[in-house]
Amino acid sequence: VATRGIFRDITKRKKTEEELKQKTEQQQVLLSSIPTFVYYKNTESKLITANKAFAEMVNVPIDQLVDKTAYDLFPKEQAEHFHIDDKSVMESGKSAMNIEEKFTDAKGKTRWASTSKIPYFDDKGQVIGMVGITSDITEHKMAKDALQKAHDELEKRVEERTAELAKSHGELLRTKNYLQNIIDSASEIVVSFDKDNKVSTWNKQAEYITGFKQKNIVGRHISKLKVFDNPKELLDDVQYIYDGKKPESDTLVLKAKSDVKKIIKTS
Repeated sequence: VATRGIFRDITKRKKTEEELKQKTEQQQVLLSSIPTFVYYKNTESKLITANKAFAEMVNVPIDQLVDKTAYDLFPKEQAEHFHIDDKSVMESGKSAMNIEEKFTDAKGKTRWASTSKIPYFDDKGQVIGMVGITSDITEHKMAKDALQKAHDELEKRVEERTAELAKSHGELLRTKNYLQNIIDSASEIVVSFDKDNKVSTWNKQAEYITGFKQKNIVGRHISKLKVFDNPKELLDDVQYIYDGKKPESDTLVLKAKSDVKKIIKTS
């Protein structure tokens, strides 16, 4: 009895299958070891598979996630939002990166996530699904919001302080103007000097007597002004006053624009 058969060498195919199986197992181990949520969906937005972190987040075993949609795992409002994003990615064939969104975990707690959704294609270039990669950024978001709140509070305080200073400045300016009006209304000459020996006050009566305007006198050093007949003597008298001593002279000689000298009794 003879037996005939056709024998094919399938060694190469078996090797390829083994390599593919090994690669798949390696990928699954890798995906299961990372805390990031990774999941695959078909064009109907139904889950094909997901990693351990995703399964734990929704509290559903990995083998029971197949064919689940967002509506099966999340509140309706969130699911609607996720579904719209899925549809946009798969219809456009373009990735959506770093979407910041809220989600509710299996314990009912609202958390924040950063999600990227990438379409994947078959050999003909047709979209056949998408992969989602989601990171829980709740702690980062809370820290960022706390920092922003602190920044806003600081800006508010700065604005309030600025307003207070502006109000104080306005009051000081009004007081200064009020005093200046009193000085300008005086019938006597009012002249004062600062610690740098510059004229700080020159009232209307001084203008009238000498012919020199306030704007040309105030802020200038005694030695630079022609209106003072003996600037050296005046500088000595001013220094005596700052030292708490009585000046040697009780008069001030002013020289008007007309070169007429005016002797003023000081006090």
